[in-house]
Amino acid sequence: MSATSAVYVVYWCEMAAEKAAGATSGNDARQPALSPRAQSFPAGGLSDALAFAETLRRRQARDGTIGFVSLCSENPQSVGPAGAADPPANYDWKKRRR
Repeated sequence: MSATSAVYVVYWCEMAAEKAAGATSGNDARQPALSPRAQSFPAGGLSDALAFAETLRRRQARDGTIGFVSLCSENPQSVGPAGAADPPANYDWKKRRR
């Protein structure tokens, strides 16, 4: 799936296998190794994205090997083309309106 066709993305961090198994030593005991992960879903995949995020949250509650679960969405129809924020030539903006 290309980045332009993804409308929903679930992001999460997953604890490294050796940390999840309880192997800690020194400073590493305070800073578990987290690996960022992402899974994208197409425009019609909101239900799938929500179900996937819920599965991750349940795993987070069960064993703590998952963290920072977040679902993001972007409507490709609402993002204007480059330069769309530039005012038209006839726009007369003033700091103080009188």
